[in-house]
Amino acid sequence: MRLKKVMAAVLAVAGVSTALIGASSAGAANVATPVKVTVTMTDFKFKLSKASVPKGTPIVFTVVNKGPSPHDFALPGKKTPIKPSGTQSTLRVIFSRAGKVRYICTVPRHASFGMIGNLTVK
Repeated sequence: MRLKKVMAAVLAVAGVSTALIGASSAGAANVATPVKVTVTMTDFKFKLSKASVPKGTPIVFTVVNKGPSPHDFALPGKKTPIKPSGTQSTLRVIFSRAGKVRYICTVPRHASFGMIGNLTVK
């Protein structure tokens, strides 16, 4: 009788361990791979490698200034430093809602010269 209780306890622990391992593996599988977007800045425009990105997924923007003037890349609540010509910066964002997201260069007058646009979040 005692052996049956010990075996039942061992099987119960083994079952819980298996359930926990399965849960942690499933959780790891749900981690989203970042979407990479290259933003090229020139005088006076942006070129993005993707026109749309998924919501709820990490987005990694690699922002490269290929123009002669300094520029930055700003999204609502996030912004790179002003980057001199030939330099780059990285910006990481997760968009929680679908829709259009405005991006802009905040250097004075650059937006009025064309450094402004919309990214679609799906």
